[in-house]
Amino acid sequence: TWRSEPDAIRRELPATLEAGLSLDDEPFLERALDDRDALTRRKAADLLANIPGSRLVGRVTAAAGDILILSDGRLLPAPQAPITDAMVRDGITRATGSAAAPGNQPRSAADWSRLITQTVGMIPLDHWTERFGMAPEGVIAAALAGTWPRTIITALATAARRQNDRRWAIALLTGDNYSERTGMLLPLLTPDECHALLAERLAAGDDAGVVMILRRWTEEWDEASGVALVDFFGRQATIDPDAKLSATLRFLLRQFARQCPPAVAGYAAGNLSRLPANKAWQTSLAVFIDALKARMALHEAVTG
Repeated sequence: TWRSEPDAIRRELPATLEAGLSLDDEPFLERALDDRDALTRRKAADLLANIPGSRLVGRVTAAAGDILILSDGRLLPAPQAPITDAMVRDGITRATGSAAAPGNQPRSAADWSRLITQTVGMIPLDHWTERFGMAPEGVIAAALAGTWPRTIITALATAARRQNDRRWAIALLTGDNYSERTGMLLPLLTPDECHALLAERLAAGDDAGVVMILRRWTEEWDEASGVALVDFFGRQATIDPDAKLSATLRFLLRQFARQCPPAVAGYAAGNLSRLPANKAWQTSLAVFIDALKARMALHEAVTG
């Protein structure tokens, strides 16, 4: 019956399994790997890659578990056998066009980057610690010392997100200096850990790190973090409006209005409304203060 449904319907069905995904869903998703629609096949492969112990994860590990080698303390990509039809079925993309080497082996930088991201992003992280006899921090340091640091770190971060591995998440965030590459892992932290990380990045003057946290954290901040971020935005509002992060921060201020504790409304109004900010920031700050006051009024009305 499912196979007789239109493509648009079949594309939506695998996504309904995301909440509570488990090995019980594997038989259905394995069948979906052979669907006639490419988007349905791709979604099924992605979901199977998120299931620890799935047959797809085992197959990719067996086929590409040697794609990284350790040489003189550096993690490097290793020559690979041709990409087989079975690997393509499991979501691995073949090289195409003039860049394709004989046997569909990767040759261009883009081909290698895609292959590393797709395979390492599916392989269990324990595979690398066992293969190289290193803790996560050692594997990450070797990746950063190699010739493909951005690609390998992104692939390891993808694997950590899929496997909900908090130890690797913390090691990757720290090792890669809280970059956007590893920002996808921030939701794996507890609120207390994220609040502490924010305080650390603010104290270090790491504006890019603070931006990454603001972009990736979706839960409400505690009051101390809310006050600290109000001060942070206040400082940014007095900087040249054409500064590198200015437009991004004005956008993130709107998101922060939904995550800042309403109790901070009075502090924000008192500290932001009279700043010598430029015109672009004055508008953004006024909208932020009004939104926070409205949330505070609603909170008081609900709680009495």
